[in-house]
Amino acid sequence: MKLSELKNNILNNTLSNNLLIFTWKENNFLTSQYIHEIAKVRGQSIQFVDSFEELMGISSNENVFGEDFGEGVLKVLSVDVFDELANDSMVNIENSIIVCKEIAKEVKHSYENYPNLIVEFPKIESWQVKDYIRVNCKGLSKESIETLYSITNGDIFRIDSESGKISCFPIGKQDELFRKMLSSGAYSDLVQLNVFNLVNAVIKRDMTLVSDALRNINNIDIDAIGLSTILHNNIKNIIDIQMNSKATAEELGMSEKQFIVIKKYNCGKFSDGQLRKLLLFLDEIDFKLKSGKLDISNKDKVEYIVCKMLER
Repeated sequence: MKLSELKNNILNNTLSNNLLIFTWKENNFLTSQYIHEIAKVRGQSIQFVDSFEELMGISSNENVFGEDFGEGVLKVLSVDVFDELANDSMVNIENSIIVCKEIAKEVKHSYENYPNLIVEFPKIESWQVKDYIRVNCKGLSKESIETLYSITNGDIFRIDSESGKISCFPIGKQDELFRKMLSSGAYSDLVQLNVFNLVNAVIKRDMTLVSDALRNINNIDIDAIGLSTILHNNIKNIIDIQMNSKATAEELGMSEKQFIVIKKYNCGKFSDGQLRKLLLFLDEIDFKLKSGKLDISNKDKVEYIVCKMLER
């Protein structure tokens, strides 16, 4: 059964009580969402079972522990790999769902005659995750949605948790609340930025990522001298490629892959004149940092370098 067909059957309340097998890729977030929606539509409670034998062996409304397994219960078996051969008796199992990452190769052929048993759940794409945030947190700006996605690294489970908290507040207050939580360190455990992320953001003028990094500068291990050195090397590489149309990877002593990436993604962001000024600035700031002539905190040094790089 196609996922779209399953969705329509749930929405129209036309889904049969027959056994279903959900297979997922990357994570089981979607399967969990569908299971809870099916139970909600049917007015059922969810009961997890430990084995397929238990699923098959229940012939009465109660098991040996006296738990009710009647029509008011949706039984769910969750395994990594499902390795039971398909057979006609499976069709008779009702109010049950098997969730697995995959069906074992040695038995998969046996399901060819039972196409309605299996529903394949695809990997959730980044745009779908961002749309999930938008739908659940209608007060968040586009920039805030991108930030939440970025700091959680697209983890749909954490996003579900955080968006649930934000959605409890009035729509008009959600964006302001999220920004305050972000600046106060509420998401410090999520910050996965590093000096290389920041350098790439500066080179590409990705203001969203730059803003995220500067807001969380206390939670990121970035040294001002290291930042200036890496920026200097990057600007020098861009100059060597952008200002010399005949340059080759071999001549510049870099890999072919690195050469192609710089030429495709980093060249053209700054004019030749801007690049010369940036390199001069980085030479000057490197001298000041190493000679101790910039007597401010590391955080202020990093912010100063970034702001100077972006104002040109």
